[in-house]
Amino acid sequence: MHYTTTTTSLLLFVLSVCAAPAPPMHSWSKRVLHTARTRPGKGFEILPFAEQVKDNEPLTMAIRLTQGNPAGLDSALADVSDPNSPNYGKWLSREQIAAFTKPSSETLAAVTKWLGTHNVTAQASELPEYLTFTVTFGQANTLLEAKYSAFLHAPTKVKIIGTESYTLPEAMEPHIRTIYPGTTLLHPGALPISGVRAFQSQAKADNSDLIHVLVARANATLELTPDQIFALWDAVKQRQQVNRRMALPQEKSTNYIPDWDVRSLNATNATVPVQARRRDMALPVVKRQEDPSEVLRKVNETLGGTLPGDTRIVQVPQNGDLTGLGLDPSLEEIIRGIMNGQGGTAAPVPVPTQAPPSSSEPVSTVTSTTTVTPSEPSSESETETSTSTPDAPSTESAPPTTTDPATPTESSTTIPGNPTSVPIPKPTQGKTDNSCNNEITPKCLQQLYNLPDGKDGTGAVGIAVTGYIDQFGQTDDLKQFLQQFRKDVDANTGFKTVSIAGGENPQGNDVAGVEANLDLQYTIGVSPGVPVQFVTVGKSGTGNGFLDTITSMIAAETVPEVVTTSYGQGEVDIDKDTAEAMCDAYKQLTARGVSILFASGDSGVGDAEGDCSTDGIFQPTFPSGCAFVTSVGSTDGIPERAASFSSGGFSALYPAPTYQQAHIKKYLDAHPGLNTGKFNPQGRAFPDVSVQGTKFSVIHAGKPTLVQGTSASSPVFASMIALINAERGKTNRPPMGFLNPWLYGIASAAFVDVTQGSNPNCGTEGFPAAAGWDPVTGLGTPDFKALRAAAGLQ
Repeated sequence: MHYTTTTTSLLLFVLSVCAAPAPPMHSWSKRVLHTARTRPGKGFEILPFAEQVKDNEPLTMAIRLTQGNPAGLDSALADVSDPNSPNYGKWLSREQIAAFTKPSSETLAAVTKWLGTHNVTAQASELPEYLTFTVTFGQANTLLEAKYSAFLHAPTKVKIIGTESYTLPEAMEPHIRTIYPGTTLLHPGALPISGVRAFQSQAKADNSDLIHVLVARANATLELTPDQIFALWDAVKQRQQVNRRMALPQEKSTNYIPDWDVRSLNATNATVPVQARRRDMALPVVKRQEDPSEVLRKVNETLGGTLPGDTRIVQVPQNGDLTGLGLDPSLEEIIRGIMNGQGGTAAPVPVPTQAPPSSSEPVSTVTSTTTVTPSEPSSESETETSTSTPDAPSTESAPPTTTDPATPTESSTTIPGNPTSVPIPKPTQGKTDNSCNNEITPKCLQQLYNLPDGKDGTGAVGIAVTGYIDQFGQTDDLKQFLQQFRKDVDANTGFKTVSIAGGENPQGNDVAGVEANLDLQYTIGVSPGVPVQFVTVGKSGTGNGFLDTITSMIAAETVPEVVTTSYGQGEVDIDKDTAEAMCDAYKQLTARGVSILFASGDSGVGDAEGDCSTDGIFQPTFPSGCAFVTSVGSTDGIPERAASFSSGGFSALYPAPTYQQAHIKKYLDAHPGLNTGKFNPQGRAFPDVSVQGTKFSVIHAGKPTLVQGTSASSPVFASMIALINAERGKTNRPPMGFLNPWLYGIASAAFVDVTQGSNPNCGTEGFPAAAGWDPVTGLGTPDFKALRAAAGLQ
């Protein structure tokens, strides 16, 4: 299906153009620079002349006009999203939002007349602040004093159109916000996945010793065999082609390791995990005929002469006995820490406690040291979670710390402005099966976060799961997942496909997308009674898949109540006008009562491309810095601690919203001088909340595997909100809509504080988790029983 829209009201704006005078034509001769790219587009290269666009070829463009009353929309949204307001939950209609966003008659007249002088006729778009028109490339270059060219995104072979800069008549500056295509090279095919990546390794055929790649001290010797050198060169070459956050099916692995995080490669023909700060991917050994010394020289040259010397390859017996390996005591201590899941910045998968299967048993999914078959646990033994330090041996439950300015210290509170005042119990985490230390399944999440079975979706409109970069959700994989992990749910439970900008969703193992499968399996796996839409976004839109998605939803007659997205960009890669347009679109959609959730990203305080490595400045992700989305980070382990890859920090584009300022102040006051000069302390901070994000069991292309990333966390929290919406819908109460004012207010009492861990990058340890809100775990992890009470549910 497609989102349905109507354009009757939009056409009225075009018909009313003549109602207001336009600026005199002589005022259009003075030009001003409207926007210019400040850095090359990541992964993009300009095509050679022979493949370039021609002046007489057509180009479809769009103009975003200045809105008539944006302050009015801000005020209305603030009112209906404030739980203390009598208007809480009275979300706006599409028509009410259009009344705020439609341009003035003066703006429409001015822009239309200016375009007319260039023989350009504009048409109304689905949203009132947009006009579209088609010109030739030659006309576009004259109109905007631009040089539109074709660029190639090398990893995906996608060609898009852009320009380094463009100008406008000075008289148009008050009326035009931005033009597409423009200076931002942001195509759906270039959007990196925020975090999911697969963990998979294989033992030797005889199932004897496993080979483990372990990070050692910085002054250790780098020992590489010729085969390892060849595989390293393959990985480095991929650096020029694949964004490090791109997750592909295991058999299509990009084998990319960031240049500053190369640690080592497998030493045998067995595929083993590479333990790197930001990446854990399997590198196959490749047989070659080249001179290893020459290949090593090319590797070192490509890495700027900084081939890392901080790795040793250690063969560890399955029983974990390190005696007799000739390790110095300090290195042995580090390796033991890694094997126990305490490896500092390396953040390896914790060592499973269950025994590996015999050689006759199928190896389905593996962690870093033993195989794990993702199935229902054979033992009913349980581990009770704790809020103590993860290294502590105790497994007894402890009350959370609740010292945040907006979090009450008493055991319960009540909710003003709701039909019923419901006490909020003090948040706790539940008991989990021992198997949850090795892999996370829907059952683990139910146990840990006190979730119901989720089968009753009465009253729910549904969740939308977005998909980009040819990530296709597979019905067969979903069925197998439900058969294995939700045996109490009909295995034929499916999802509805929604197409935007020509998006498709073909089926088959050869086109299966691990990200799409993860998102669908864990929305449906956690809330199987709630209808799920898979929104597949193609490449025939504006060149900005995020914007195509959100504007299509705004213009639709009906909208999902929750949208979860596991993709993102660095703020630095988006020009200010485009970022403004996208954040404003999220504001409009959430004003309709839609909760918009994004994975925070998987690069700690940095950018996945390592841009902070030269100047040390932290690189926030987008759109987590937009105040109208809810950013979801990741935790790791039970008891929970911050996942070291989880992105968090402060936006360089957007100021801190009112609802968050007290929390930010408390954190920064408690950490004076922390990372001074590396971030914007006045910026919108993220993430807002966190959920488990490592060792998620998924079915991909018919096979079980483990994945991790904040893109695992966002769908889980989205499912919790969908379950709350379903329960509220039974009594005709509105959906939760814009979450953040509620989260940072009343609902902050419903989160278990996470105070251990940090999100290192940029040569720093990043931001440490702390009591209350922090820029690595947000408010903490939810207790669903407390969260639903905070939503006014008995």
